[in-house]
Amino acid sequence: MIESIKNKKIILSGGAGFIGHHLLNKLAIHNMVYVIDNLKRGVSRRFDDNKNIFFHEIDITNLDQMIALNQEADIFIHLAAINGTENFYQRPIEVMDVGVLGVINVFKYCSQMSIPKVVVASSAEVYQKPKILPTPEDIELIVPSHSNPRYSYGLSKIFTEFYSLHYGVQKDLSVSIFRPHNVYGEDMGYKHVIPEFILPFIKAKLANETSVLIKTKGPIDSSRAFCYVSDIVDGIEAIAGQNTSGVFNIGNPASINIKDILLMLSDITDLELQIDDSANEHPGSVTDRIPDISKIEELGFLPKINFLEGLTKTYDWYLNNYHLYQEERKNTYL
Repeated sequence: MIESIKNKKIILSGGAGFIGHHLLNKLAIHNMVYVIDNLKRGVSRRFDDNKNIFFHEIDITNLDQMIALNQEADIFIHLAAINGTENFYQRPIEVMDVGVLGVINVFKYCSQMSIPKVVVASSAEVYQKPKILPTPEDIELIVPSHSNPRYSYGLSKIFTEFYSLHYGVQKDLSVSIFRPHNVYGEDMGYKHVIPEFILPFIKAKLANETSVLIKTKGPIDSSRAFCYVSDIVDGIEAIAGQNTSGVFNIGNPASINIKDILLMLSDITDLELQIDDSANEHPGSVTDRIPDISKIEELGFLPKINFLEGLTKTYDWYLNNYHLYQEERKNTYL
């Protein structure tokens, strides 16, 4: 069983983002949490009304802004990134700037403020198409092509892992890196596969239609091991609460086919499903990813939410908060 972190001062970058705000609202129950975010992708309405949350609008790529924070802490959790496959293709330089400059600035800050524990988000994108399924942490990290902008994010995370681990060794810091695998859940924005599938069902439902046409962007026979966000949060808390350094997969090893997700949504909404899979807008996309989570299981981690339960919760949130889509879809980063 994972024990909750209590009575700590925690700095959390990217705390207004998807995983960030779920983690923030849990940590702030028992800890003082100082959030830094530039709100390009995150939104401040995601914060709970909690006296233990202190927000600072800071760009992680600007070291002067970070140094001006001048906040001591027990733990720094670094989540800030530009995620989302569409962003990888359309904004590779911004993705790399945030990924590379961000992690360098985090460690410069932690060194200056003598913060002993650093938790850093990586990604399953670091190993692209794995040779082993389920995939362990010690697999080789690769960039298949320098010309495909999709790999901007994966490359930035390879740099992040290497820099973080070796900085920790040099400065005697405890550095834990986690690779989240296909996280989904309530309020995750609009540029990820699950909300991109959910939204057409909601629009059809609200229009009193009996069927929905889904135009997919990649192969529907591919599969992913999706992990519900509350389980990811538990995993982050598990590694943040221990002193050893290392890399940890966080995910749910139960794999599901992309087409089956659409069929589940058809059942949830009672709408007839039509699929147009003629387009492939994501060249270089990987067909299968399944994490080996045996390492983090030794810390007490075990995913609790099965995919159908999580998908239903996620659909219900987007249905009940559809008005936010109308207001926030102009933010191209979300």
